[in-house]
Amino acid sequence: MSMKFENKTKRLVILSLNSGQTLFIDPGTFSREIGEKEVSNNTMVKKLLDRGVIAVHSYPGVKPSPMKRPLKQSPAPVSAAGIEKPEQKKKDKNQIKPKGGK
Repeated sequence: MSMKFENKTKRLVILSLNSGQTLFIDPGTFSREIGEKEVSNNTMVKKLLDRGVIAVHSYPGVKPSPMKRPLKQSPAPVSAAGIEKPEQKKKDKNQIKPKGGK
């Protein structure tokens, strides 16, 4: 089940979730949907609920339906036998390089 938190105060509420993420709820607004695992056994949530700082609005969890279409099959591997590599020019050590400058 997912839930949203409502900030009932006129101040910013900062809430630490079980996953380590931090939730910032502006005054008089709702948070994003949060899973139940994020807030179960969370002492900060219990304290804020007891003080009346936040309200919890629960939403029935909507589970995504399993994928019903077949997966794409990857194409057959292409052999590198028909591909030619471009020739690389070999540097001649005796070749004189022009120097830049004056």
